[in-house]
Amino acid sequence: MKLSDEEKRILLQIARKSIEEEFGKTTVNFNQDFPETLNLKCGVFVTLSIDDELRGCISYIVV
Repeated sequence: MKLSDEEKRILLQIARKSIEEEFGKTTVNFNQDFPETLNLKCGVFVTLSIDDELRGCISYIVV
């Protein structure tokens, strides 16, 4: 699936806010309208890096 630049920006914002919430820096509210593409059920793979060095990764597969 090809994502637009706006969809990529939204997903990056969600990932960053989710990490901040986990560390108690903020509370995330995802009660907003997302583009239809982002409402599709599909798998995801996320990598975390600092200065181009891999710090972690996780995936989620939808069957």
